[in-house]
Amino acid sequence: MALVEYRVGAEERFAKLLKFRSKTDASSDTDRLQKTFVLAQELYGDMMHWTGETILEHVVGVLEGYMQFKPDDDGVIACMLHHALDRKLWTLDDLERRYGASVRSIVSGVHLLSHVTMKNRRMSIENLRLMFLRVSDDIRVVLLILCDNNHKLERLHAMPPEKRRYVCRDVLHLFAPVAARLGIYSLKHQLETSAFPVAYPTDAARIAEQIHSLKKRHGDFLDAAAEQLSSFLLSQGVSAEVEGREKQSFSIFQKMTKFSKKGFHHVDLYIFMCPNCRFLFDSF
Repeated sequence: MALVEYRVGAEERFAKLLKFRSKTDASSDTDRLQKTFVLAQELYGDMMHWTGETILEHVVGVLEGYMQFKPDDDGVIACMLHHALDRKLWTLDDLERRYGASVRSIVSGVHLLSHVTMKNRRMSIENLRLMFLRVSDDIRVVLLILCDNNHKLERLHAMPPEKRRYVCRDVLHLFAPVAARLGIYSLKHQLETSAFPVAYPTDAARIAEQIHSLKKRHGDFLDAAAEQLSSFLLSQGVSAEVEGREKQSFSIFQKMTKFSKKGFHHVDLYIFMCPNCRFLFDSF
């Protein structure tokens, strides 16, 4: 009974996605997408994904994140069917006959690259990251893999502790940097924010405590500091609008690790930017 309720939930969520798409993309063939979803229901049935949800629920969860990047219909279809090869439900030829070469190419790329992890790796992490960008010349493939990993982070509670750490370290060291290489910083920050406290719980707690202590001592001084910097630049003949932002906890951790720091001393926590004059100040 629980599995039936789970599947109905996936149907409702997909219906909302389809309704949203019909409003935002008039060129989308929503009838084709609906028929693909029905086919995915038939293909996956009650099969379970290793994260503890049904495969159907998983692909809808991935699609919810993927939709923010406004994929075309082939990208949406590939997302719904990207586990068909894993379960040997269809072959690549089956996909191409039914949906064309584009869907075949996306699903093939996702199938190949989604099995790349840091575990038992034979090349450096940097080379693994580059492989993601070189193997696929289709941005839809990489985006799907990133969204797939982002959705996995929402299912951490259903995984054993060791599996959680394994997934999160892959996300931090392999997938989040790929998102950064593509300039998708919102997704990079989502991945890091969710994965860091699980992969490095002691360090994350220590950094959070020190940030809290720093804010308690100095208050919210970003706006005032940005204004002072802008005034200084103006006194030097440079007219600039300065923006400030707080660094992410994982970014702080990386700097502390790189320079073997135990605390915030000499670690830059704030970034001040002058977008209109291309200046960047990385400063405490």
